[in-house]
Formats: sequence, structure tokens, C-alpha cells
Amino acid sequence: MNKRMLVITGVVLVAVVGVAVIGFIVANDKSKVGNPGAYYGQDADGFSANVNPNEHLGTVKVVSVDAVKSGFGNGVIVESAKESGTVNLGATKSETATYTVKSPRGDVTFEVDVRTYATAGDLKKSNPFIGAEQAAVEGLPNEAHYLIPYGQEMLNEQQVALLTTSGKTAYKFAIVQPTDKILYSVEEAKPILLEIAKQAKLSEIK
Repeated sequence: MNKRMLVITGVVLVAVVGVAVIGFIVANDKSKVGNPGAYYGQDADGFSANVNPNEHLGTVKVVSVDAVKSGFGNGVIVESAKESGTVNLGATKSETATYTVKSPRGDVTFEVDVRTYATAGDLKKSNPFIGAEQAAVEGLPNEAHYLIPYGQEMLNEQQVALLTTSGKTAYKFAIVQPTDKILYSVEEAKPILLEIAKQAKLSEIK
């Protein structure tokens, strides 16, 4: 391996480790918030970042339990959604609703992520479909694309997601499964996500 390849490999490894560390901090801090609005840091533009477990955007209202059931089909049990609380980054707000789906194949997780911006222009500038498949998903009122994150086979969990937007809000609907126990293939997951997204109430996020 030449010197140039060693440098490139080193940069990639540092980037991967950095993402992993950030993910670990967020995952652990979010579960230990005892002070709504606790200070977490600043982004590159100087906006403060904080998590408020008592602030909700209406994310659990976007997709009903019945909609998740109809997407997965007969024989599934879907538990009520759990709200993550709101992540505030400047004027941008994010929240996740998580549903446990018990199917004849085993248990998987279905997630609804919302990220709402100050304006529709800010949403557009954020490039909400970055990393997604180029082909547009048909059957939804707004632009939509599937996302299968690159390199996720190295992680403990894998997901297949559908991304769409409405107004000033970006939405991600995702099926999340343990890497060592994939119950729904990518091709099986896509129509499930589409069926659920068709029933989503995007107007719940103001």
C-alpha cells in the first residue's frame, strides 16, 4: 500500500470513528436528560443545541398504530409509539416516534423522524434527500426517495427508509433491524414503508 493510500485510509477511519463517537454521545445523553433545555453544545454556526424531553412536535400523530399494522400486513402487533422529545438546534427542531412491531417473523422497530425548519427555503437548502436513491418514489403527493445508508452493515442495526417532505418539514419513515437478524429484506421493506407513508398525516407537524 503506497503512502497516499495510507493517508486516505487514515482519514476515512478518523471520520468513521468520529461519527460513532457523536452517535454514542447523543444516544446516551438523550436518555439521561434531567433538565429540559439542558445545554449540549453549539453547531458550526453558533446555534445552541439542546434536548427537551417534555417538548413534542406531534410526531406520534403523523402515523397511527393502525397505519403501521396495515403496512406490515396480517398477524402483527404494534405497540403505541414512544416519543423521544425534541432536539433543538437553533431554529431547527427534530423528534422521533418509535413503534415496536411484533410480527410472525420476529420483532422489528418502525420509526418516524421529523425535522422541521424555520422556513421551506431552509429545508430546501438542507438537501433533505442527500444519500438517497436517485429514482423518485411514485404514489405520494410530494417528492420522495428511498434511503439505504451506505456502510451500515458495520453497525449493530440496519435500516431501510423512505424520505419525503412537506412545507418546511422533512420526514423519514424507517424499518430498523439488528444486523445479525434481518427479518425484512430491502425489497420487502420498501412497499411496507410506501403503504405506511401513504397514510401519514403530514399536516400534524406545524
